[in-house]
Amino acid sequence: MVSLYALADFFIVLPYSATGATASGKTATILNTLNPTYLGQDGIFTGLIMAGLTFYIYNKLQEHHIVISMPDSVPPAVARSFESLIPGAAVIFISIVIASIFSAFHTSMPEAIMAGLQKPALAVASTSFFAFFEILTQPLLQWFGIHGTSVWGPINGLTWDINSNQNVLGTAHHLFSTLYMNFSVVSSGALTLGPLLAVLIFSKAHDQRTVAKIAITPGIFNISEPTTYGLPIILNPIYLIPYLLSWQACFFIGAGLTKIGLIPIVANNVPWTVPPILSGLLYTGSWTGAAYQVLCILMTVALYIPFIRANDHIQATKAAKKAAGEDVGPDLTVKAQ
Repeated sequence: MVSLYALADFFIVLPYSATGATASGKTATILNTLNPTYLGQDGIFTGLIMAGLTFYIYNKLQEHHIVISMPDSVPPAVARSFESLIPGAAVIFISIVIASIFSAFHTSMPEAIMAGLQKPALAVASTSFFAFFEILTQPLLQWFGIHGTSVWGPINGLTWDINSNQNVLGTAHHLFSTLYMNFSVVSSGALTLGPLLAVLIFSKAHDQRTVAKIAITPGIFNISEPTTYGLPIILNPIYLIPYLLSWQACFFIGAGLTKIGLIPIVANNVPWTVPPILSGLLYTGSWTGAAYQVLCILMTVALYIPFIRANDHIQATKAAKKAAGEDVGPDLTVKAQ
């Protein structure tokens, strides 16, 4: 029930006038008609605010029993309908007050939010600084065992996801978007096939090679958990640097190639589980996208080589000390069973 009230509150604060061009090229304003502009991306902030406000007030009134209580003889479904009347009327009244306040200033809540909050947020999200901060902190959080996508998901939902949708619709051509991050990092093999191939080709450690053989199948479909938790990369200081650099290199080199026109703007919505190379072709609609993902895999392999050799050396040294009966200290790798 509260969801329906939240939807009603959202429609109450929307603008009911629209300005546009006529067939003759003149500008005309249509009154008393819902402006459809804010039913899409431009109304996301307003929808979130009104939904949060509605749920908060509704639940608070319910908690304090400010409701119409019906006798036990009344069927539960009917009783719940009556119980929702006072909280529902309260949130509807508050929405009307909010809409009236904005109307007094000759605007509406979505228009004011778009001008004062959403546009600046989207402008910041389109900068290289924002992209660098995200592509640095997301893998760093992941390395500490905190799911970086869950942390950045709400932020991207109001910024890069909007950019992705506008690219798909053809209304804009944003470089930085969730789809571009999937193309250049998540689905490019940088998090899966790159480190796994590096281990299989250059590592001599039996446990590492065993894990890589197991993780290669899900890795083809960009499922990185067997790789990050299996080798492991998570909380492993040896692999921290190549893990961070693989995100940065694949993301920003691809961005540079896109800016100079070698890679098209990513404008196709492709599932992130599509294997590398094929996903590059589908994301960009060009063979250069597929070629770039091949480059990402090769770059990632190259980044991991010296650290894989360092890991082999550490493990060989520990094995020699263990054979000699010396203390070898804590093990940084997960032994295959």
